[in-house]
Amino acid sequence: MQSKLFLALLVSSISAFAAGSVARFDVVNGQNDTAKVRLSPVATETVKASYPNWVADEEERVLRVTYQDPDQLSSTEWKTFVFSFKAEGSGTVYFQIGSGYAKEVEKRGWAYARNIKVNGDSWKQNGDLKKSYINKKTKLETPAGFNFIRKPIYVKNAGDEKPAMQVNFDNRISFGIPVEEGKTYEISVDMMAAPTP
Repeated sequence: MQSKLFLALLVSSISAFAAGSVARFDVVNGQNDTAKVRLSPVATETVKASYPNWVADEEERVLRVTYQDPDQLSSTEWKTFVFSFKAEGSGTVYFQIGSGYAKEVEKRGWAYARNIKVNGDSWKQNGDLKKSYINKKTKLETPAGFNFIRKPIYVKNAGDEKPAMQVNFDNRISFGIPVEEGKTYEISVDMMAAPTP
């Protein structure tokens, strides 16, 4: 009886975390930006970098880089991801934090993200996400210096009394990074698997 109860609890615990709880990051050009910045990923040990194979035009393909960890995120331990890209032009590119893709929407897992840094500095002095406000348009609590894609969730306590953003493939956080031609930009993010809200 005890073994059956343990098995039921284990299955329940696993099912709370959808299959796609992997770290995913995208560096993209704005759709309406006239000055497009070609992006060159720099080799990294924590994530795999790739250009989108679904973009047929080669000149458009190099305007977006996806970084993804092939391994599932832990639901108990934070993992730090550090990676870089080189700007082959000057302008503004947008960094998006989400989670892995799955064909079935309900299997697109969620993840916590925080401690966001660009070139070693906390983004807008709020990479720890402690400063937030209620967005008048979306009515959602939003960390200062960040934008929302759809409806990621601001979590004041991600299990250790510290805030985090809860994101997945469809619901991401984003921010614009001004870049200069020839310069390399390093990004660092801490992530951990999160339960499906």
